[in-house]
Amino acid sequence: MNADAPAAAPSGASRRGGVVATVACIGIAAIAAGQALVSHPPNLWFDVDPAADPNPFAGIAPSTGLLLDSLSLALSALAVIGVRRGVDRVGAVLVALAAVGVLAAGWHASRGADDALRGLQWCSAMFGAAAIAAAVRALPASRARVLRAVLVGILAGAAVPMAVRGAMQLWQEHPAMVEQFRLHKAEVLAGHGWSEGSPQALTYERRVMQPEATAWFGMSNVASGVLAAAALALAGGALALRRLRPLGTVLLGGAGILCAALVAVNGSKGAIGALGLACAFGAWCALRSPQGRTRAWVAVAMVAAVVAAVALRGAVGEGAAERSLLFRSHYADGAARAFVAHPLTGVGPAGFADAYLAVRPDRSPEEVQSAHAAWADWLASLGIAGAAWIALLAALVSIAALGSVHRGELPRDGATAWTRGPLVAALAVLAASVVAIVPEAHALDERSLAVRVLAALLGASLAGASVRAALVGGRLWSACIASAALLVAMHAQVEMLLWWPGAVAWVALLLGAAAVDPTVRPQASRGGAGAAVTAAALAGGVAAMGFASFEAARRAERQVMDAALPLALHARARLGEDVPRVLPVDHARFQAASGLLRGGEDRWMARPSLVAAALEQAASSVSGQGADASIEARSARCRLVLGLAVVGFRADAPERVASAAALVAEAVLAQPAECADRAWVEGFLRSAAERQVACNPRSVRGWARLAEWRVRAGDASAAQAAAARALAADDSYELDPLRRIPAGERERLRAIAGGEVISPAPSAPPR
Repeated sequence: MNADAPAAAPSGASRRGGVVATVACIGIAAIAAGQALVSHPPNLWFDVDPAADPNPFAGIAPSTGLLLDSLSLALSALAVIGVRRGVDRVGAVLVALAAVGVLAAGWHASRGADDALRGLQWCSAMFGAAAIAAAVRALPASRARVLRAVLVGILAGAAVPMAVRGAMQLWQEHPAMVEQFRLHKAEVLAGHGWSEGSPQALTYERRVMQPEATAWFGMSNVASGVLAAAALALAGGALALRRLRPLGTVLLGGAGILCAALVAVNGSKGAIGALGLACAFGAWCALRSPQGRTRAWVAVAMVAAVVAAVALRGAVGEGAAERSLLFRSHYADGAARAFVAHPLTGVGPAGFADAYLAVRPDRSPEEVQSAHAAWADWLASLGIAGAAWIALLAALVSIAALGSVHRGELPRDGATAWTRGPLVAALAVLAASVVAIVPEAHALDERSLAVRVLAALLGASLAGASVRAALVGGRLWSACIASAALLVAMHAQVEMLLWWPGAVAWVALLLGAAAVDPTVRPQASRGGAGAAVTAAALAGGVAAMGFASFEAARRAERQVMDAALPLALHARARLGEDVPRVLPVDHARFQAASGLLRGGEDRWMARPSLVAAALEQAASSVSGQGADASIEARSARCRLVLGLAVVGFRADAPERVASAAALVAEAVLAQPAECADRAWVEGFLRSAAERQVACNPRSVRGWARLAEWRVRAGDASAAQAAAARALAADDSYELDPLRRIPAGERERLRAIAGGEVISPAPSAPPR
């Protein structure tokens, strides 16, 4: 339908549906804004030892994230149903592609707790992007312009508290953190279970010393991608208002400059490169006004070029000094192997980390949770269904490019002069920002709280200004929004923008809001309505599954908190707080391990991170007993702890659980010989180590354990072979020297491999 053709007057039902879709879309954007302004830890407790840090992680619990994602997905389905009669073929294709991935992720979510948490995040983001694009396309031109303006305003306004938080991290929090780390270095490392000088400790120390603006994402590269896109969106608003509202221009421009400055300070090469390319694309569109198809093809080609650059860097190999793209080529290689091994179903949204350990290239020094590329993550995790989301991403980028030269003049029918738009966006950002403060309130002092509140007010103000800018429009504004969408699409091929909790929804909804060509008012189709309703029904079903899982997830979190509190009392007592009488720390650790493993078949308590934490606490409860503990007490503790190890360790355990089980065995073997049946414990240690290297063939620790076990068993040839495998695995980490084992351990392995060692190493508590 021609853009200038008069639209038929909507019926009462379609008007009501449009209102429903509008409210639903605003709710989706508000949820995404709130999720971007809070941390999403996989566990509130046991990310570090509660005996070292008495406070839970300052973020939302996984169950809360599950609830928000389910609500967002339900609202997305409601938005599609609301405009079903106006959905055109393009909108139907978008929601259908999104539904294919939702169906695959939902199937995995029904099978595992971690897959449910990660899968619902992806589903709400990707289906939300498609639903917003389809809904805005289906509305009358005036309503579509206003709704799109509000959505962009909410996302741009939410970026302001992110930028303020990033600035505070650089100039206040980071120097204070470095000072505290230097004062309490030993305690911090012990809280993580690391010894000073170990590869893990050195890697952690390197990260601590590096100033980064991460906002609430926890990773500077992810934060940089979001801030770079926000910089373009805010700059577009400033350009649109430059002749009408000088104050709005200054504030929007200043916020955009702050976002871009933080990207530069972070030094994220991917974000800086994507920002440069996106700016070039925007300038080309605004100044030259190329044909629509040309713009769309160029935008998609730019995203594909990033993927090709990673592949080319992998082909070049280690001859070049650059390492970042080389490592990403390793991740893509591992993702391709995981896809080939599981082409129909994939490894699950939370399964890439374990899958990568088994298939990663021989020279890859890293153990990652994501392939750092949206296309690779989707194919590896969802199988062939992931191709639907790849096509969806390409479609969103193409449509955004088509609208990149629109001047954005408002229709003169009076209905578009919706003065409530800026107020709605401002209230949405203010509510999201204030609610996001609640999970962190216990960790904020008065000054930090005041800064958060002021940032929320500033973000709300700029959200309203962004809406006014969008309503004014102009070619520069359109080019900036299309460029922001292109930026996140490119950067998501080398970074975790469409994977990371909190970022994925913000990024996906920016793509959805940008994917509207204002020059075309599409014609609704009957087939489109049917496809849209079917896709919405699938999304609604997955959302219902998420709602149904909320209470079980919440109950598991209460159990985890109960297990952590006795340990937290020790930390509070050490900090000088007045606390009730506490158990000896080794008893508290045993109780924590017992509490974490008491879940039985509950999938929320069987999450590998919790099982591994339980076994680590069990090992510490043995090695941490006082020197005056009797042989009888030590023997009793060893028997109980071994019972817990049997419960936690299973034949299909992932590598992290197998490693923790081996720690338990090593802790018991470090006790006097009469404390346990050493032959049985040695067998358990062997089983755990064998499982460790089966999951991770390049596990230096696993092969070293097998070598020591063979030495104790008197099997010299097998000990030499295992030690040689450990040394080879250690050599394979040459690209990241801090990942390698200390020199003393390496010398021990060399001695075993050379046949010089025929007796076991002296027993020592596990690290």
